[in-house]
Amino acid sequence: MIGKLRHRLTIQRPDKEYNAIGEEIIKWTDIATVWAAIEPLRGNTYFVAKQANAEVTGKITLRYRDLKPTYRFQWIDHSGKTRTFNIVSIIDPQSRGKEIQVYYSEALD
Repeated sequence: MIGKLRHRLTIQRPDKEYNAIGEEIIKWTDIATVWAAIEPLRGNTYFVAKQANAEVTGKITLRYRDLKPTYRFQWIDHSGKTRTFNIVSIIDPQSRGKEIQVYYSEALD
C-alpha cells in the first residue's frame, strides 16, 4: 500500500464561528496531513459508488484513521491549484482497521 500513497493531502474539519452581526460562518481547520492515493472514478464504478443524490467523482485511499463525513480534504496538485474534496462516504474495505477508502465529490471553485 505504501507505494501507491503518493499524494499529500490535508484533512480539515469545520468549525463554527459568528461574525459581528451574529451570522454563522464555517471556518476550516487543518487537523492532519497524510499520504494518500487519489483515484478518479470512471464507468460502472461511478454508478456503484453513487449515493443519495451526491455525485461521487473519485476515491481516496489512506491508512486507517478516524474520519467524520463532515471533514474534507485539500490537495495542491502539480500545477499549484488547490483542490477540495468533500467526503461522501467512508469505507473500511476489509474491516481490519488498516486502510480506509473515502469516496468524494470535488468542490468546484
